[in-house]
Amino acid sequence: GLACAPGAPPFDAADPTSTDVILGLRPFVDDLRRPGALHAAVVLPSVAHGVLRSVDASQAEAMAGNVRVIQVKANGGSILHAGEVLAAVVADTRAQARAAAAAVRCEVEATPPTPPSPLARAVRREGNTQDAFLRAPHRAGIQITFAAADAVPLEPESALVVPEAAGLLVYSSGHDARGLAEALAAELDAPVRVVLLPSGGSYGARTVAVAESVAAKLALTTGSPVSLALEHEEGTRMRVRRAACVVTA
Repeated sequence: GLACAPGAPPFDAADPTSTDVILGLRPFVDDLRRPGALHAAVVLPSVAHGVLRSVDASQAEAMAGNVRVIQVKANGGSILHAGEVLAAVVADTRAQARAAAAAVRCEVEATPPTPPSPLARAVRREGNTQDAFLRAPHRAGIQITFAAADAVPLEPESALVVPEAAGLLVYSSGHDARGLAEALAAELDAPVRVVLLPSGGSYGARTVAVAESVAAKLALTTGSPVSLALEHEEGTRMRVRRAACVVTA
């Protein structure tokens, strides 16, 4: 689908036809190429809760590929989950960007996590339950722990953002073109147009778009098209759809 945030110029091209989709002529986001495009990679924290003290990009920026490191979270900022982006790297190729991201050194002071609090309570009472429990010859309780879970899309979670004279053109594999265009426009204070391309079967994982926001910020900062493809682990850490939880009964 095609969508524009308020204030962005409308598209002058039609949505790809169903024939293009059926014949496999419509590309995935990760297939797109633009002249002068930079490739991006993200730097995530080593702990899920802490404070960022410093980011050392000297080794990364000395590597091949015209590497540039953009610090996203300010020193002294709190880290509240393992998927917060501390810094991002752009380079001439994806391999160079990922290698440079691995060379960025972040000093993080780990802090105790916030104690978990109940998300929901369900209580059903019929009669005097307290007396019934006291008289019962046997009483049982159960605690079930659910691990965090995420879908496994068939295609990488990717975004390509191209600066335009009147804002940004975003190619996304998400599900909500208008919602994404309006959210990015509000976050970046810039007109945004969005083109949705196939997700390759994301099973709902792309309802929360994370690659687009990072790539859009980098495109605004560098003035160049930016392509970002997340590894599955990165995408899962940046937006867990089903968080870990404990059910007690």
